[in-house]
Amino acid sequence: MRGIVLLVEDNADDVMFVHLAFQQAKLDHKLMIVSDGGQALDYLRGEGPYADRSKFPIPSVVLLDLRMPGVDGFEVLKQVRHEPRLKNLPITVFTGSNDPEHFARARELGANSVVVKPFKIDRFFEAVKTIADFWLNYCKLPQTQPA
Repeated sequence: MRGIVLLVEDNADDVMFVHLAFQQAKLDHKLMIVSDGGQALDYLRGEGPYADRSKFPIPSVVLLDLRMPGVDGFEVLKQVRHEPRLKNLPITVFTGSNDPEHFARARELGANSVVVKPFKIDRFFEAVKTIADFWLNYCKLPQTQPA
């Protein structure tokens, strides 16, 4: 296993599709899943139920939905980018929104990239594989410091 992908997604169907994309593409990266922004922040900070870094390691990349109940993806971006030990963590916004204002705001808050979730399943799988390949195989960034 080469990397850890943290998926921050509240839609159970999209979680299932990302799992299937990993299986179909034979990605040997570990997929960790949280269902809202509050859990994502706890995970990334190593707090609460995510304090054991042997079970919940710092991810190599985050796939972040924007629209979630409670703490949304914009707030996650804002808080993560203000934490020195997480500032280099690659974050790809993976959203169902086609709103250019959402794209601009996500980039302003520090998203490394924004990808619209395709509606066709084969393109969805391809998008997940491309994101994982880019961040985990081709792009070598400084490592994030453990919490």
